[in-house]
Amino acid sequence: MGMNKNSGFTLGALSPQKSSPLLGGIEGGCLSNYKPSPSPSLREGSFKQGFTLVELSIVLVIIGLLIGGILVAQSLIETAEIQSQVRQIQQFDAAISNFRVKYNSLPGDTDRLTPSGDKNTRIESTGGDDNYFTGEIAAFWNHLSQTELTEQYSTTVSPGIMVETNVPKLAMGRANAGILVGSPNEPANAFQNENVYWLTGLTTTGGSTNGGACAPDCGVYPYTPTQAMAIDKKMDDGLPAAGYVRGAKIYEFDSPAYTNCASSTAYVVTNSDYLCSLIIKILAASDG
Repeated sequence: MGMNKNSGFTLGALSPQKSSPLLGGIEGGCLSNYKPSPSPSLREGSFKQGFTLVELSIVLVIIGLLIGGILVAQSLIETAEIQSQVRQIQQFDAAISNFRVKYNSLPGDTDRLTPSGDKNTRIESTGGDDNYFTGEIAAFWNHLSQTELTEQYSTTVSPGIMVETNVPKLAMGRANAGILVGSPNEPANAFQNENVYWLTGLTTTGGSTNGGACAPDCGVYPYTPTQAMAIDKKMDDGLPAAGYVRGAKIYEFDSPAYTNCASSTAYVVTNSDYLCSLIIKILAASDG
């Protein structure tokens, strides 16, 4: 059987119209239309954008300003507290000075009010010392309150010496820390036979003043060494064993006073604990 010429075929007729992917990049084949899919890490929205250096700088500046503002505010508060404490002593000096002009003697020591003092210029307890809240020491603030130069203060101790009941509360300091007065009679005391304020913690049981400085049975001191030094500097020379403002811990100027609160030449400002009382000569600032 013969073949019709017209029915013959060629190799071209057998060629596919579209290339198979297996045959490579023939025009019209699958590979010519192939586009690789982006990796998951590059897809739109698949990663988070970090802070720029400018943004980080702005954040750090804001944080710095906040910290600086807090430190400045804290410093202003501490300065205001110190000024308040100094002003309190100055106001009491003024009240005592007015009392002395009127009665020609000091509160507690005058014989013109009850309980009566002996008018010997020294503010003492009943036993003639500075160790108990009795006699002229107890009468001191009461006399000032009788003449309306201060708030009302009682001479009665119950159960112990209480701030705002028996003595004024410190303008700056810890709870149950107040202002006692007295005249130290120990020879070693720089203020022997002088009248002083004791800015100190108070015993909550009994009437012992422990020589003015808060003794171990009290357990409360009003100031850190840094605070004590700041008050001392504001009023006097900033030295714990010189001038009319002095640092103390136990029994006025005994050696333990210069263990943690201060040395013989400087306050121990590296110690942040409450370990200091202060002793200030009455009327020293105004009398000179």
